[in-house]
Amino acid sequence: MIILLPKINQEQLTAANFFEIYDSEFFLLEAKLIKGEIIEDQQIEHPMIEGCSFENVTLNSNVFPKIEITDTIFKNCDLSNCDFQHAIIHRTQFIDCKLVGTKFKDGYLANTSFNGCMMNLANFNYTNHKSVEFSNCKLTYNDFVECQFKQTKFLENDIDNINFMDTNLKNIDISTCYFNSIDVQPENIRGLTVNERQIRYFAQVFLRLKLE
Repeated sequence: MIILLPKINQEQLTAANFFEIYDSEFFLLEAKLIKGEIIEDQQIEHPMIEGCSFENVTLNSNVFPKIEITDTIFKNCDLSNCDFQHAIIHRTQFIDCKLVGTKFKDGYLANTSFNGCMMNLANFNYTNHKSVEFSNCKLTYNDFVECQFKQTKFLENDIDNINFMDTNLKNIDISTCYFNSIDVQPENIRGLTVNERQIRYFAQVFLRLKLE
């Protein structure tokens, strides 16, 4: 699987304040470098972020429905409890970020990666994923109900108590991930790649087998 990287030239970014987004008639933030800011409890419908870099930024509890994020990098940022429902996120990287309780419900994600992120209780219900990677993330108690996965990777994540109900996991590989329990229907694990420990889990849960 190839994930397209953000089309961004760090040397051409202009240092800016996030609140400059209010100066745009269309709530557009483009080719900006945002560092060390605290942005909390803002409400903007359909903001657009294009070709930007966010470093060490706190973006807690913001309500940004229908947000569009393209060619952007978030590094060491805290986006916990943000509402990004109906978002469109494309060619975007989240690196070592905190997204606890963040809502991506009904969104579309393409060529997007989450690396080393803490994402407990995040909500991805009804999202469409195309060329998306989660690696070395904490995804405990995440909701992925009725999701569409195409070329989506889960690599070395903690997915304990993740909710995959009504999501077809064919061609998904969770063999490098850790969990004690997950929510999924047996008909939706056909074609799922798992490791030996996970085979034992599914055998016990769905077949009631007692393995020695």
